[in-house]
Amino acid sequence: TPAKGTRLRIEKVKVGPTPIRAGGTVNIDVTYAVLTPSEGVQVPVRETREILFGGSKVGEATLAIEREGGTWRSVVPVTIPADAKPGSYRVLASVEYGGGGKDLKEASFRVQP
Repeated sequence: TPAKGTRLRIEKVKVGPTPIRAGGTVNIDVTYAVLTPSEGVQVPVRETREILFGGSKVGEATLAIEREGGTWRSVVPVTIPADAKPGSYRVLASVEYGGGGKDLKEASFRVQP
């Protein structure tokens, strides 16, 4: 309803392929909904994907785009550095808009030796 304003909701986050070798590329796939009070409204959205290893941020990708109400799928390829340590990596995916709404979900992948 218009009284609720604009909202964002991440439906799923998927990372693949996994496991991956250092120097390879993973695709971070985020599907999310933009809920607007009326049709045809363009909402500035910032998609962020942070890659964490052992509690430290080792990479980040950000995309600023305008979306109208509906469900959107965004896939960003990220190349893992050739010297990346083997182990489990976390991906924190978030979407937010200028009006203050934000949603966050987590996924993971493994880097093998």
